[in-house]
Amino acid sequence: MSVKGKWTVRDGLSLEKAIQQAQALHQQRLSAGYDQAALDRAARLGFANGAFEDSEEFYPETQASNTPSTSPSLVEKLDQRASA
Repeated sequence: MSVKGKWTVRDGLSLEKAIQQAQALHQQRLSAGYDQAALDRAARLGFANGAFEDSEEFYPETQASNTPSTSPSLVEKLDQRASA
């Protein structure tokens, strides 16, 4: 790869030709329905949701004990309704 200023282009490829190729690729993606801005927004939202899930608010400070619950489970409640 050649470095010209702050641009990096493939060996044997002029900056002008690289720009033309990039513009052609951009047009192909647009005509195919590719929307980079929408993908970026979705990624930001996904990362934001991940940050919430990793926060301390999501996980309580005290962990539940391993003792069985005294209230009936959902399965037990559904079984009770089905038998009624």
